[in-house]
Amino acid sequence: MAEANPAPDPNRSQLPVALTGATGFIGTHLQLQLNEAGFAVRALTRSPATNLQPGTQEVRADLSCDSALKEALANSRAVVYLAGSVRGRRLNDFTPANVDGVANVARVLAEHYPETPLLLVSSLAASAPALSHYACSKALGEHALRQSALARWTILRPPAVYGDGDKELRGTFGAIRRGLVPMPGPAAQRIPFIEVTDLASAIIAWLGDPGACDRECYTIHDGHPDGYDWKTMADLLAPKIHIALPVPNSLLRALGSVNLAFSKCAGYAPMLTPGKARELAYSGWSCSNDAFTAATGWRPEVQLAEGVARLFRAA
Repeated sequence: MAEANPAPDPNRSQLPVALTGATGFIGTHLQLQLNEAGFAVRALTRSPATNLQPGTQEVRADLSCDSALKEALANSRAVVYLAGSVRGRRLNDFTPANVDGVANVARVLAEHYPETPLLLVSSLAASAPALSHYACSKALGEHALRQSALARWTILRPPAVYGDGDKELRGTFGAIRRGLVPMPGPAAQRIPFIEVTDLASAIIAWLGDPGACDRECYTIHDGHPDGYDWKTMADLLAPKIHIALPVPNSLLRALGSVNLAFSKCAGYAPMLTPGKARELAYSGWSCSNDAFTAATGWRPEVQLAEGVARLFRAA
């Protein structure tokens, strides 16, 4: 626990919230909800963005350039770090955004704007870094922040995030809705989720009083106890008559290996790799809202059935 929680500074309330990763899946939703809540928003972008919300200020800044970061982060109410890589073959494919960028932003804030709080939106995968390069990179990013000289930081570990604009889970949910229920990993495996608008509202709750969360790491999810097993997902999302498609761990790992090898030949960044297969088969995912709710008052509003229905209505 932090020794003292700084009181909210009324003089900072009119300053913009600076976002990295503002044009991504989560960042696009967060922009919208921040604007609707009356926050000024500043998006740090490497190149001209085409999907900024009206009213969002765009500032060009590469996360590897200290001078650009110093200019872009000046006079910020808070910084929300959403930039991240989720696809890759090697650890080095993930480190620029998931590790180095975190360290650079924390260093610039500590040196020039030490009173500006930083929220790192990490991942529940960071709790099991040995599973994959992605999980390892998220854990290393958290470590870089903890070891920085910055005093005012918070880490948020959401589980799998889905919603309008998601490219990763939509296919799986679509197959289940059509009656084909893939079941990778052990039958008893449980997977926690959070709908993207709930994640955005959690970030906004943190902005209400970042000092209450200084130097803490929180997990959040949609409130469904212990996550969802595949049977529960089928019961919630699939037609009454559906086909279950168990995917043994050995087959899942083989598919990951084949996709990894093919990605090297075809030159794309893969999602399914042996590491991702280990994540899908892992039965130790655990998260609770209790600590974050106690600190901020936030509670999730969207559980899986409603969230997936929203996803396909938005299509």
